[in-house]
Amino acid sequence: MRVIQDEGIPITVVLPENDTTSYHDSDSGDGSRHRHYHHHHYHSSSENRHSGHHGHLSHHARSEDENEFSRKSRHDSDEMPAQPPSGIFGNGLRQRLAAWFPRSVSDEPSVSRREKIVGVLAAAALVVPAVLYGAVQLEVQFLSLGISAAAFLFLFLPVFDGGKSNTALDSIKALVRFPLFWLGLLLFALMACQGLNPEWTVIVRTYTMRLFPEAQHIHWLPTGVDSPFDMDRRPGGMNAFRQMIIFGGPWLLLCALWAGIHRRRAIVGIAWGVLTVGFVLAAWGVQMRITGQQHLGPYNTLNTSFFATFLYQNHAGAWLSLLFGSALALTFWHWGKSATVSASGGPHLLSAGLALCLACASVCTLSFGGMFSLGTLLFVGAPVGVLWTLFRKGVNLNAIIGGAVAAAMLAFLAFVFFETTNLQETEAKLSRKFKLVENARIDDREPFRRATWSMVEFKDYEKVWTGWGAGSYRWTSPHFFKRIKEFRHRDGSFERANYAHCDWLQMLVEWGVAGVALVAAAFLWMAAWLLRRLRQWSPATFVLALALVLFIGHASMDFLNYSMPVLSLVAFTAVAAARFVLPRSKAAAKQY
Repeated sequence: MRVIQDEGIPITVVLPENDTTSYHDSDSGDGSRHRHYHHHHYHSSSENRHSGHHGHLSHHARSEDENEFSRKSRHDSDEMPAQPPSGIFGNGLRQRLAAWFPRSVSDEPSVSRREKIVGVLAAAALVVPAVLYGAVQLEVQFLSLGISAAAFLFLFLPVFDGGKSNTALDSIKALVRFPLFWLGLLLFALMACQGLNPEWTVIVRTYTMRLFPEAQHIHWLPTGVDSPFDMDRRPGGMNAFRQMIIFGGPWLLLCALWAGIHRRRAIVGIAWGVLTVGFVLAAWGVQMRITGQQHLGPYNTLNTSFFATFLYQNHAGAWLSLLFGSALALTFWHWGKSATVSASGGPHLLSAGLALCLACASVCTLSFGGMFSLGTLLFVGAPVGVLWTLFRKGVNLNAIIGGAVAAAMLAFLAFVFFETTNLQETEAKLSRKFKLVENARIDDREPFRRATWSMVEFKDYEKVWTGWGAGSYRWTSPHFFKRIKEFRHRDGSFERANYAHCDWLQMLVEWGVAGVALVAAAFLWMAAWLLRRLRQWSPATFVLALALVLFIGHASMDFLNYSMPVLSLVAFTAVAAARFVLPRSKAAAKQY
């Protein structure tokens, strides 16, 4: 018996006394390696070597090197132990690493160089706006747009890796067949037309800002508002071109991911990078809540609406809930994969731990929408994923460990819920919450929706088809907000808002039915694409799709789509859900 060490995993080969084995490695072309073994039989009474192949013998002269190899083979079979030492160092450590992070199998192609470049840039586009204060500053918005544009540009630049990467022509074909690419172009064309054809002009004075009609505009084309691109004082600069930057970065990232990332391992690598940064931000945010920290770098405030690097806690809650969905998806993907490789654990335990940390941080954001999304993912997505994986893989050590981790996560959140909730006084608790909201001078969303809907009804729905113009909400809404009693004060002043706290309604006001129809078509196409492949779904796909549905509901109560880090993470979640559906074969990897 002889033990051959194959990349840290021992392979035991039983040979006759006079037999030896040699082998060589070959590359199959799809990223996997195969080892070919050749058995040679030696006769002690002859100087010739006989190699058996289909019953025929061929005679060759035996060299001194072959004699030495034969003697070493017989010597190794007597003295080499059947198992390598299982200590902390040496082969024992290599075995553990190989079991936790198994190498790719033959049916999953390796990540090409173009995918690696696009993946690194995509990961940077996902974390940079989140780290730099939620991309509320114009400089960070330009930077985020530039990173996403670089990822998009690398779809067409030449990459020299022996033809393993898709060509620029392949990327062009992928974009041509991607409806969201064309829908995005139409939406940006609408925004540009509104910005270049203003019907109103904003005049900013020292203490006032007024809106004056502009006579020189084309009536039959979509119109907008000529407003400041950037402004230091409140309410801040915003117009059609500034809004094109905010939405352009996530759109370019979406197109780059769809046309440039085809392997699930590339998606997994991006997710791990974003999760690492997300864990650091989550830990920082929890520390801020515990210590009562009220300053954030150059920003100082007397309220607690910020969390980590996010200046608005609801954006942090939405971002963390989406990231929690990605962590759950990684858990189920690694768990399902490692169940066929090893029963000694795997990276699914690490991703499950990160998911638990993100869940705790999401609760600390105090965002009701984020906590609702988190609870749904944890109490619906996680149990369904566990049962799904158990049904497909059966019960083994991985199943027991994964079930225990999921049960611990559920038990922890249940503990927090019961410790902070008095189930016998539900009505009193809701009353206290409403009083807290009133004392904090934060109105609920109904007055916002009422004021915004009055803009839709303006002059018998005159603006309903093409809207008031991209980036016009904060300039045109004050005229309607002052009519709502919840926003009027006794001194005659009134409160104004930069956002409607309902993304879909604000999009209807700014872009009209034409723009909202493009957005709805994008969501419907993605849903149809996923539902057509329902039989190929995995637990990871289910969790990511559920996270997208929850985001759509959350965006109806807040302005999430106008945040670059949140919308960029939505784009990644959509592409990840699609990529986890595709089969592993190399041929299927191009079916994008």
